[in-house]
Amino acid sequence: MAARRRARARLAALTVPLSSASETPADDSWDFALEVASTNAPHSSPKGGAPGAFHAADYDNDAAAELLVSSPWGAGLLKLAGNTMKALMLYPNGTRFGGWLLNTADNHFMASGPLSDGIGEVLVTSPWGLGILALSGTTMASPMLQPNGTRFSGWLLNTADNTF
Repeated sequence: MAARRRARARLAALTVPLSSASETPADDSWDFALEVASTNAPHSSPKGGAPGAFHAADYDNDAAAELLVSSPWGAGLLKLAGNTMKALMLYPNGTRFGGWLLNTADNHFMASGPLSDGIGEVLVTSPWGLGILALSGTTMASPMLQPNGTRFSGWLLNTADNTF
């Protein structure tokens, strides 16, 4: 637990380079600074949060948190490696994770943590509906996707007016 707190404190002080380029940078360098207010719990961002939002969770089941980051270019999963970050995955907008279409202009990454199977996953919404994404090798899988109009028992999913 103390090691996790120290790692979270180190993450709070990081500046992670991200790019607004339309292609994955060949040298894995990005030009975008993350500002971290708190790293005590799984993060959620406000609906309509600005690009550059991130979510910390143990996505690869190694007992250490990784960061899911997004920018106008796309999304990535970063892992602390010494005093820097290593990209576990980087994908541009337009990529499909299973049935989920990545579009950081309208995708809202809402919460991270063990949502369905005990490892790090992220809840994501868009004008289409709701999904859960999980790391699968060097990409993301979509273990749950539901379009707007789906009923969960009596609750009607409508991402235009539902609050998560």
